[in-house]
Parts: sequence; structure tokens; C-alpha cells
Amino acid sequence: MKKIFRICAFVCAIMAAAFFAAAYKENRPYEEAEKADLKLKDLVICEEQEKACPERSIDFEMLQEINPDIAAWLYIPGTNIDYPVLIGEDNEEYLTKSFEGKNSRLGSVFAFADTEKDFTDAHICIFAHNMKKPQMFGELKNYKSKDFVEAHKELYLYTPERIEKYRFLSVFECDKRDRVFEHKMEWNSKEQQVLGENVSQRNMVKGQGIEEKYFKRTGKILTLSTCSEYDRTNMRLTVHFGEVE
Repeated sequence: MKKIFRICAFVCAIMAAAFFAAAYKENRPYEEAEKADLKLKDLVICEEQEKACPERSIDFEMLQEINPDIAAWLYIPGTNIDYPVLIGEDNEEYLTKSFEGKNSRLGSVFAFADTEKDFTDAHICIFAHNMKKPQMFGELKNYKSKDFVEAHKELYLYTPERIEKYRFLSVFECDKRDRVFEHKMEWNSKEQQVLGENVSQRNMVKGQGIEEKYFKRTGKILTLSTCSEYDRTNMRLTVHFGEVE
């Protein structure tokens, strides 16, 4: 009996070791990405304690040395969404590359490949993977909650030339081929106005949306998008923000 017990204990120990090894291997990419992100923020984000967070400066010269594809920085106060935004050679490149251009399961935060490098398009679409952890766009699903929207209405987009401020406009799910991803349009055009009306009307969080006095009808619209689920799917969760005065 003792021999059987020892054998069972040994087998359980082996299984436990294998389980922890697999868990470590699974979590390692996320931990490494988190460390790299924190290191990057320490290097390029300059904040003075007496200043509000939106007024912080980003060292774009250093970012360009790290990777010339880094074109902007996206920040939503109170969330983990605080990342460089990349523009690759095609729309798939940064699905599997880090901001340093290395292979990465987490990918990066990126815009369409034909986005203007200075982010002067009337409609900007930005993408990242949906994560179970609050990395990349793992927190976007929280915008389905009215309380979360209320606490995280503001978004800031930093470029080498300026800081742009946005406020929450709407959140909804749609197919990846939805017309809401049409992003090449003229400023002050009918198409731009229709887009603003479209995303406002489809808001799934009732009673929450950008206040009329803040939203510039011909202002820029920023669309953040990620997969609705963690596995492959054609459905996308989109959160939209409108530029404010």
C-alpha cells in the first residue's frame, strides 16, 4: 500500500510540475510584453507632477529610433490603454509584432496601413488584440458598462505636432466588413457627418454618449476596434470617440 501511495504521490508531483511549467510558458509572453511596455513608458513619457496627465510630453525622437513605424501615442486615463500606435506596411503586420518589430503573440496597437502618418485623416481606425488580461485592447469590452463609460470618457491622442482630446461617442459590435471602418473621406464632407450620426445612433449604452456642446460635427472621429471574442471571429467590438474643442 505504501508503495502504491508513493507512486501516486510521485505521479501527482510530475503532473503538478508539468501544469506549472505549461502555465509559466503560457504567461511568459504577457509578462515580457508588460515589462517592455513599462520600460518604454519610463523612457519616452515625460511627466511633471504639477501638470495634469494630458499635458505630459512624449519623446517621439526616441520612439522613432526604436521603430520608425511609431506614429502616435494613445492614452485613456484610468485604464491600461497607454500605448504607441504603429502604421505598418500592411494591415496585418502588427497583429504579430511588438512595437519593437519583434515577433509577439500580443501584437501592437496599430492603424490602417494607409492612414496618414501625421494622423490628419478625418476618421482614424485603431486596432489591437482582445486580451483576457488588461493588455492591448483587453479593456475595451468594459465600455459596455455605463459606469465604466462614465468614468473613462476622455481619450488623448499624441502626435509629434500636437495633443488631440476626444470624448466617448458610442460602443457597439459589428461585422469586420461593416461600413463603419470606411476611413478615407474628405474633411467637412457629407460622408463624415453621416459617419458621426451612424455611430451615435448605434450606441448600445443607453444614456451615455458625447454631449452636443462638446462634439464638433465636422471634427475627427476615432474608432478603436478589437475582436468581440478571444478566438477568431468576424465580429468586432468598436468604441468611438469624437474630437472636442
